[in-house]
Amino acid sequence: MKTTNTTSQRKLAAIMFTDIEGYTALMQKSEEQAILFRNKHREVFQKEVENHQGQILHYYGDGTLSVFDSAVKAVECGVAIQLAMRDEPIIPVRIGVHSGDIVFTDDDIIGDGVNVASRIESLAVPNSIFISDKVFDEIKNHSEISTKYLKSYLLKNVERPVGVYAVTNSGLTVPEVKHISGKIEAERDPVKILRSSGKKIWVPALLLMIALLAVGYWMRGRWESRPVTEVSKVVAVIPFDVGGEEEYFQVGMTQGLIAELSKIDRLQVIDQLTTRYYSGIGVPFINLKEDLPQIDFVILGTASRSSNMLTVIVKLLVSGQEEPIWTKEYSRDISEIRLLWSEVARDLTKPIGVQLNDKQNLLGVGVKPVKPEIYELYLKGTYHLFKENPQDWQTGITYLQQAYLQQAIDQNPADAFAYAALAEGFNWIGHGPSPSRDVFPKAREAALRAIQLDSTLAQGWAALSHYETYYGWNWERAEQAFEKSNRMNPNLATNHFHRAWYLILLGRKEEAIREHELAEQLDPFSQLHAAGTGLLYGWTGQYEEALKKMDEAMSAPGYEDWSFAQAWKANVLSDMGRHDEAIKLSKEASEKFPIWRWVSYGPALIKSGRIEEAKQIINEIEKAPTALGALSLGFMYALLGDADNAIKWLRHPDKHGWYPWIRVWPGMGLESLYDDPRFLELLKEMNLPNPEKLRPDRELADASLSSTK
Repeated sequence: MKTTNTTSQRKLAAIMFTDIEGYTALMQKSEEQAILFRNKHREVFQKEVENHQGQILHYYGDGTLSVFDSAVKAVECGVAIQLAMRDEPIIPVRIGVHSGDIVFTDDDIIGDGVNVASRIESLAVPNSIFISDKVFDEIKNHSEISTKYLKSYLLKNVERPVGVYAVTNSGLTVPEVKHISGKIEAERDPVKILRSSGKKIWVPALLLMIALLAVGYWMRGRWESRPVTEVSKVVAVIPFDVGGEEEYFQVGMTQGLIAELSKIDRLQVIDQLTTRYYSGIGVPFINLKEDLPQIDFVILGTASRSSNMLTVIVKLLVSGQEEPIWTKEYSRDISEIRLLWSEVARDLTKPIGVQLNDKQNLLGVGVKPVKPEIYELYLKGTYHLFKENPQDWQTGITYLQQAYLQQAIDQNPADAFAYAALAEGFNWIGHGPSPSRDVFPKAREAALRAIQLDSTLAQGWAALSHYETYYGWNWERAEQAFEKSNRMNPNLATNHFHRAWYLILLGRKEEAIREHELAEQLDPFSQLHAAGTGLLYGWTGQYEEALKKMDEAMSAPGYEDWSFAQAWKANVLSDMGRHDEAIKLSKEASEKFPIWRWVSYGPALIKSGRIEEAKQIINEIEKAPTALGALSLGFMYALLGDADNAIKWLRHPDKHGWYPWIRVWPGMGLESLYDDPRFLELLKEMNLPNPEKLRPDRELADASLSSTK
């Protein structure tokens, strides 16, 4: 079984990437010649890296990744490789070298230095070696290495411009600058781009995906690839008092401030799904302190509008106290609403006692004005996504996400926020009982457009990571997008929720539970987060903790509108052999939301021995199978010991968002398929390793089970 206990070591190293230009086209033309090229490339590479005291980390297709303690050795190795590639058969190899701070884990390498090295290699041409300005500084006094400055480039997903040099030793190719292309931002002067305010870089979606894909080959990045800033203050924003306005306006005003505060590293901001329960009940901040003692500050506010003028009054209180320690009134044209929330967030940091870093001091810089009528549509569309209950997903998201947000996009095609919300809406629809085949591709398209319009928008990267996790199945790219989103906004509770399930899918159990618990901290009253943590405990055989979490979820405010906790607790009880309780709960959940009849109630009937009743559900699904129905049939046939029918339905062309978890999903009979080549082929199609058991051996599970009875 995979373990998540890894060691890591940070060091400064020279990083070298190589690849063969045109290798894919060559494979299509002559597979034999392509293999010959690759074998020679690897043979020379292995020999020269060893001769120059380097370390080979990865081979990926026609490319390689290696590191050296010395930049001089790395460049000398590159020269030796290129000279050897000039002998017949001549191999068109490109090489890029950068020096930077990296982190070694047991089986991986992470850090911004790897990203930069990959980008520089993409600029190179056959028979050339390109190096960064950092490498140049380390080798410039070395008499046996000659170089030529080319240009300063703004590389894709690299914050600062990087000066690029070509090594000009005899026998190497040095291209003209005008012939250089690769993973770079739009062709504008990098310094001007960094100095400009509000100018977004438009990058074709294809180039963006190529860049992300390249990162994915060599970087199985970790969430901890940057130091985790210690949270110093916890704040809660109570939904604003908006007078007689509709609820969508109240949600939008409150979420606007939460979104800006969440960008500040040293603040932990409680999600509005929790704080909404304290809106309009008298003295909400007193009640909040009793229920959530970890909160340091409470923010109250009012928002009113007249024509296109918006007036906001914001108050800051120490949690548990009734008098504000800070109050300020703002009045702006509603077209400047996003700039207003940035200003409010900056102003609040001083009385809260949090110091902004240089980047956070730029909050609001370059924020574009909105059209009031378009912003209204945006608020209405996101409101129905925010409600976060299955009934609203079915009616609200399907109609309003596509109607309101699509209308907003049609009228203002440069609204990154609308694209990000639309992408997340499509992702949620993909979790419903009968998503259409194009729903996840639509999510990807909208997420890429959001990133293209604003590469600093956390919600865009979050939506992309969720697409890759549930449907795209590019796990390296998913990790990269998760990390991007978290770097830009570490307070997105739903992002931590989705990443927890990404982690458990890859067998990283302890990390998954920690991530889910973080989502709970950010949104303490969300039944989805508490029940999800409980399900993870159940999946890993920690039954006492699982039941405790499920009970917490079922006592949360608004529980009667939800069904997650009931269904997931039923699954845990069924796995524990408490069949009567499991059937009762799963039936109740099915009455609230019918999908649980397939995923929870049917399997519970089979495990309790009530086979004929379960077969009635099987017959119902087989008459009109959907994506979730097919997955459920796979589960139920596996529980019945019918491997052929289980594989048949798991092979169904419509894939539900939960489908990848067949790799680790316990209690659904899938363990009996773990050695079946047909099942292993399904995992291979999703780029997943062989299945993994999350629970301890049966004897230990039985002991844990008996202790909970």
